Amino acid sequence: EAEFLVSLHLKLLIYYFFSFQFDKWTDGQRRRILVDLLERCSLSQQKFCAKQLQARVPTEAVDFTTRLPRVLSLYIFSFLDPRSLCRCAQVSWHWKYLSELDQLWMLKCLRFGWLLNFCPTPFEQGVWKKHYIQMVRELRLTRPKVLLPSAPAPRTPTFCTDLGSIF
Repeated sequence: EAEFLVSLHLKLLIYYFFSFQFDKWTDGQRRRILVDLLERCSLSQQKFCAKQLQARVPTEAVDFTTRLPRVLSLYIFSFLDPRSLCRCAQVSWHWKYLSELDQLWMLKCLRFGWLLNFCPTPFEQGVWKKHYIQMVRELRLTRPKVLLPSAPAPRTPTFCTDLGSIF
């Protein structure tokens, strides 16, 4: 029994010494020790380590729009300009769905006083985005191509400057 206690005491000393020293080692030293330990482990022990790591380190990035309530995701998206919203639609199907919602585009249209001339049904989606695109296209068509030297230069509305390459 005394031999068992000495053995247990020695194991505890080694464990505490190892864990205390581990904190002082460089990243490279830690990696070498971890690789050596993993090579000495059985397959079941390696699987155990893999499960522990998987619980602590997600293998894939987490999409905040799937974790947050939809209202908060839309609030975050509402700060984006139209070009950025169009780029967000290319990230994933869920981002495409969110970035094309009428709730976002209606606010952008109403900011410029662009109203719909009809009442969309609840089944129509993307009406406000289409309206926004149409209004921007009309603005480009009505913009003068050549400035006359005698006429004063027209002021470019500030809302047109950031729409240069949306379409």
